[in-house]
Amino acid sequence: MVNTLHLSPDRVNKISEISMEYYRQMDIANKLPGKQKDTKQKQLMRKKDADMKSLLDKEQYQQYYSREMELRRRDKIVYKGRQPE
Repeated sequence: MVNTLHLSPDRVNKISEISMEYYRQMDIANKLPGKQKDTKQKQLMRKKDADMKSLLDKEQYQQYYSREMELRRRDKIVYKGRQPE
């Protein structure tokens, strides 16, 4: 992502912080039962996307978002679990 989006070292650090917090929160959400898990995952994905949008310019965000959507689609196919809408 760093090379494709041409990020400064400062932005790389900020994005890393956002990503690490997102993954920690997703680990917690994955332990919740059914509907609570789905709701929390959707909430976390929306927050991560909003945080990324605030850090990136329009073109960078579009590239990030396209890649993120592809990964989410791939994960849904691989795991065949219930995925956020």
